[in-house]
Amino acid sequence: MASVIEGDVIPRLVSAYRHGPAEGAPLTGGVSGEPPRREVRAGMESTVDLFVRHILRGENTRALALVREMEERGVSFEALCADLLEPAAARIEAFWSNDAYDFSDLTVALSRLQWILHEMERDLGQDEAIHGVGHRVLLAAVPAERHTFGISLVSAMFHRAGWDVSDALIAESRAALLRLVAEDTYPVIGLWVCRPCQLAGLTGLIDELRRGSLNPCLRVLLVGPPCRDPETLAKTGADAVAETALTALERAEDLLADALEQD
Repeated sequence: MASVIEGDVIPRLVSAYRHGPAEGAPLTGGVSGEPPRREVRAGMESTVDLFVRHILRGENTRALALVREMEERGVSFEALCADLLEPAAARIEAFWSNDAYDFSDLTVALSRLQWILHEMERDLGQDEAIHGVGHRVLLAAVPAERHTFGISLVSAMFHRAGWDVSDALIAESRAALLRLVAEDTYPVIGLWVCRPCQLAGLTGLIDELRRGSLNPCLRVLLVGPPCRDPETLAKTGADAVAETALTALERAEDLLADALEQD
């Protein structure tokens, strides 16, 4: 996978290699009006900074070595996702939002994070046993989203927790997403939302998903950085929101219990 990213993806996406921030330079991003970058657990700030530098410079083996060092110290998969990978992705997105990097740079960096996540899953081996037929979820990025890292991380967390996960990842269109819920009785659908601008239009989509679902008790969960605001529920009509993958698991359990009670 690393050789594919370095030998195929990167040359096709960027015409010239660009290094990340200089050693010691502050890793900040975002512009006025952008949501603040996700806070990290105390003591992890410098580790996230170093990890992001490795990712932006294409130092994949160093980034992975940092992850494996933490694994050897007993840091769990869930903690690595919540306190390292998610904040790293948020910072990289902030660089792009602030025009410090272009779309190709963002795609390459997120591809590197995707590879790290894949290696972390390989380190763990087999997923936990499935809870049962009721713990089913369809996970997809909102239509028009072009990057899969965020929803892939959410998917990995659900898999590790023993859920039966159907991954749409990137739905090609609104119609494609509606076809998926019309063909199966998913109790919960989780939609990845990366940027605040993607919230526009979700009210109509969520309404269509409910009306078109084979399951009349379908519950809709929105996951992503813009979902830290509880008002998102009122704005979109979703059943629950979660800023992080770990919180999404908790919200999904609540939604599933609610859906099964209504079934």
